[in-house]
Amino acid sequence: MGLHRFKPIPSGRMGLLWVLSTIKDAAIVEYGCMGHMLYSGVSLQRAGINCTHHYSTHIDETDIALGRSFRIEKTIEDILSKNSYKVIFLLPSAVPEVIGVDMRGICNELSLRYDVSLISFDCGSFSKNSYDGVEEGLYQLVTNLVKPLPRNKELCYNIIGACSDYFRFKEDTNELKRLLKSGFGIGENCILTANTTIRQIEEITRAHINIVIRAEGLKAAKYLKDKYGMPYVYGRPYGVKGTLLWLEDISQVLNMAIHMPFVKEEETLIKQV
Repeated sequence: MGLHRFKPIPSGRMGLLWVLSTIKDAAIVEYGCMGHMLYSGVSLQRAGINCTHHYSTHIDETDIALGRSFRIEKTIEDILSKNSYKVIFLLPSAVPEVIGVDMRGICNELSLRYDVSLISFDCGSFSKNSYDGVEEGLYQLVTNLVKPLPRNKELCYNIIGACSDYFRFKEDTNELKRLLKSGFGIGENCILTANTTIRQIEEITRAHINIVIRAEGLKAAKYLKDKYGMPYVYGRPYGVKGTLLWLEDISQVLNMAIHMPFVKEEETLIKQV
């Protein structure tokens, strides 16, 4: 009866895919059932996401019984022989998580062998849901890839939480850019993770403010504030009053006045609709 009344909650692994799938110059390798990534790739393609950098390698009964992980090593070797990825994300699935495969240990070992960063995640078990996966993905990106760089001379921002599980997330991101450009005259530094690159993630600290648009991004934003002194604002613009309050919060952090003619123009357009 429960399955009839309620849809199943997506897993932590799916949340990780929503975060990582739009990063352009990185590969995603799943260690688990071969069909997982194929099925997930189809669902992501329907959302307009290119899945050519997604790979998977299977695990069989002998691997489970003997604790072997040579298939991961062979897969990564094959991928790097044909492509020049800067980063490879190693995605767990339920079976390796349950039997206790040391994914971090495998990443550390292979990182010494190849000139590439390998990052593993902890959201493959049944106890993690998609929200845990999104939070884990965003947090691991900033803790593993961000470099301590000076701020840009011109004011700019990062957006944290623009992931592919949000309906029309690309269009929503463009609207946020428009509001910030028109309201303050500032441009983006990194959009985590809507069509971003590894270099943009590495240069996150060049921005002057982090704009967090979902609760799952708060852990990453707090880490950046504690380690690099980057202030953040949490919230999303909604409606005329909500958008103005959102802009005011950003204005206080940046110590910069809102371009009020833009606000009045937006209010006039709303009244005409």
